[in-house]
This record gives sequence, structure tokens and C-alpha cells, in this order.
Amino acid sequence: MHSSLFLQEPKSKDFIIPQKIAHRGSSFDAPENTESAMRMAAKHGAEMIECDLQITKDKEIVIFHDDMVDRTTNGKGKLEDFTLAELKKLDCGLWKGSEFTGERILTLAELIKLINELGLKANLELKSTNDKTAINLVKKTMEILNFLDIKPGKIILSSFSRLCLLELTKYTHPYKVGLISKKWIPNIQNELKKYGCWSFHVNHKFIDKEKVISLKKFGFKCLSYTVDDANAMHYLWSIGVDSIFTNNVTLGLYDKIACIAI
Repeated sequence: MHSSLFLQEPKSKDFIIPQKIAHRGSSFDAPENTESAMRMAAKHGAEMIECDLQITKDKEIVIFHDDMVDRTTNGKGKLEDFTLAELKKLDCGLWKGSEFTGERILTLAELIKLINELGLKANLELKSTNDKTAINLVKKTMEILNFLDIKPGKIILSSFSRLCLLELTKYTHPYKVGLISKKWIPNIQNELKKYGCWSFHVNHKFIDKEKVISLKKFGFKCLSYTVDDANAMHYLWSIGVDSIFTNNVTLGLYDKIACIAI
């Protein structure tokens, strides 16, 4: 175990998750995964944001969703082929509107400083393209989180990548862990136990009341993505979904009711 990276043992009893999580920040109103999107989320009353972590050519951690930089910046190519200095030269706001011109890609350290300032919690999704990337991504992420001023009750680490989740089990750390899936997985509780997960994050199209009940029977939280319809939100809450990822945090009633970890 890489327990030497952390000065404290895991704390598992006091993570409070809000009913809505701002997906890539308030990405309906502002360019996704940017400082503007995080500030907008806080302005709209969000208590928690979700964002994506990737590793650069020079092994720095940045907040960015796509494998390619083309869609949301004025650059072209694979993110993993850029150094941090090169990425910092790209404009990642102009595509959303001229008022966001000059927006820059955030590093993980910059994001943590920002959410501390805004009083937000964060779901950090670990995104990797191959085995080597996964190992380096997890290692560097854990090193950064260890040395930053972040409370254990503010962070969920999640991933589609089973290797990322497996790598996380090698570290003694105080953060919640979630497995993400595009569809429901039969007997998912077995995988969640294997990877030390606290939550299952699944496409809302594959959720029904029976599945939620079966999941929560084993003590796991159910999170659903990505929901931008108020009626769908209320339906999911009514069947027991603990939290919903949304691009538009102003949708639905922003209810302060929260689910407390057991």
C-alpha cells in the first residue's frame, strides 16, 4: 500500500452529498470545466461540481473532458500530446461565447484552490486512454491531493476505468470512490466492493426503482447522469437516486435535503 502518501487514515462517515451536482461546472451557462463554469455553479446555488482529470505530456493534471482539444479550444490534437505550458496558451472559452475569450485550462491545483474559495465539493473523474496513463494519472492525482488544503468530506474520485479504480485501492486515502458506467451492471455490488467504492454513477436511462433499491440494500449510493429535464430529475429523486449530475443547476427545485453516508 502507498500509505506513506497520506498523513491521515480514511474518514468514511460524514460525506454529505447534495441532490444535484453541476456537471463540468455550470456548463449550460459557461464553457465546461473552466473557472467561469465553477463560479457560475456556485452563483446558482450548487454545492458540488463534477469535472474531468487528465494527464499531460509532462505529467501534470489538468481539468479537461475530451481526448482531443479541438471541440472546446482553438487548438488541435490529442491532449496527452501537449505539455501544460502548451495547453495554457489555448483559449478554452471563445467557443462558448465572446464574453469567455481568454479562458484558460485549469490545473488540478488551481481547481482545488477555486473550490475551497467557493465552498464547493467536487467529483473528480479520472480519465485515461491506456494502462500507462491510468497508473500515472492516479499517482500524480494522489500526490497533488495529499499536498493541497482539501478536506476529506469534499471529494469523490470516480472513473469508468477499472484500472484507475484498481490503482486507487493501492493508496490509503480519505476520499470516496465511485464507479461510472454507461448502463446498469447486474450484481454491480460485487464490483463496487472489489474497488472499494462508495457509489455507482450510471446513465439515467438505465435506472428504475427496483435497481436503486437493490443497490442501496448493499449500502451503496446511486448517482445518475446527465439529466437536464426537471421532470426526469424529480422522478429519479422519487425512486431514491441520491444525486443527479446536470449541466443546468437551475433546473428543478434546489432542495437542501441531503443523503448522509453510513
